[in-house]
Amino acid sequence: MADQLKLATDSAKVGIWSFYPISSKLNWSDFHKIMCGYAEHSENLTYEDWHKVIVPDNKEYAFQKINQTKVDHTIYEVAYRIRRANDGAIV
Repeated sequence: MADQLKLATDSAKVGIWSFYPISSKLNWSDFHKIMCGYAEHSENLTYEDWHKVIVPDNKEYAFQKINQTKVDHTIYEVAYRIRRANDGAIV
């Protein structure tokens, strides 16, 4: 199933990540890394790396939604802008 999800997201050029609230660990898809301005094969990217690229005006809302997700055990659905790590472009 994981291979099928990777094929689907790679084909659609969709970046995804998984967040584990207890450990605050993130798993990034290769395309999500690229979208955020990191190298495709970067390893050990963290919650802090994700935090760094969120545009300051959007951070409070993004984190408020994470806290709500932790409490409500719901899916994290939010739109926010990022400033890519490699070139500073806002997407």
